[in-house]
Formats: sequence, C-alpha cells, structure tokens
Amino acid sequence: MKLLRSFILVTLFFTLIFISSCVYFRGASECDSIQEQESKDTCNKNLGVQTQNIVICDKIKSENIKYECYSHVAEVMQDINICDKIQNQEIKDECYAEVGEETQDQSICGKILSSEDKDHCYLGVGIDKQSIEICNKIQSQLIKDECYKVVKA
Repeated sequence: MKLLRSFILVTLFFTLIFISSCVYFRGASECDSIQEQESKDTCNKNLGVQTQNIVICDKIKSENIKYECYSHVAEVMQDINICDKIQNQEIKDECYAEVGEETQDQSICGKILSSEDKDHCYLGVGIDKQSIEICNKIQSQLIKDECYKVVKA
C-alpha cells in the first residue's frame, strides 16, 4: 500500500512538471509568433509573471515592460535581488516597496530612494506588524499620522 501511494505521488509530481513545461513552451512559442514588438513584449511579460520566470522577462525589448515584468515576478517570489536588475529608479523603488510590504521587511524599505514610496512601504510594514517604531520612520506627517491611527486602533 505504501509503495502504491509513493508511486501515485511521484507520478502526480512528474505530471504537474510536464503540464507546467507545456504551458511555458506553448506560451513562449505563441509570444514568439507575434510580429508587433509591443504586443510580443506584453505577451512575454504576462507569461513571465504567470510562470514566475525572469528568463522570459529578459527577452522583452521594451525596458519599461521588462522592468514591470521583473517587478511583478520579484513581488510574487518575494525576492529583492530581482528588483536590483531594474535600471529605472522609479520602477526599482516601486519593486522594493512591493517586496518590502509583501515580506514585511522594513530593511527593504530603507533601500528606496523616493521618500513617497519609502513612506508607503513603512506604512504597509508598520500596519502589518502593528509597530509604532516602524511608523516613526515615515517622513510625511500625513502618512505617519495614518500609520499611528491604524496601529493604535
């Protein structure tokens, strides 16, 4: 009985791997067949996010669409190293903020250069952790007050 159960689990595992790779290859070939570059880039972005595969994001020609792909994959995978691939500072800051809030890691918020994005990151983490100390890191008094109000509630 144990052997049969193990066999079924292994078979199920390999079936899922096979199906996932079929989706990836079918999707990749569909994107590659698109002639118009922006549509091809958007297709690859959607596929990269869906499969959580930055190699697909790397294929994108438009820098902004590529960086959006990196940002979405970084958020889902909770990996700030992917954010570091982004050269556009505004999108990089947004990526750090999304990953920081998702992981509830205030140290990631500290990497953000934009004070507005940094404050929103601290707001999200402060509220999630119910931490006045994190709220104190917020520069904007309006956002800081909102953080205090929610954390103290």
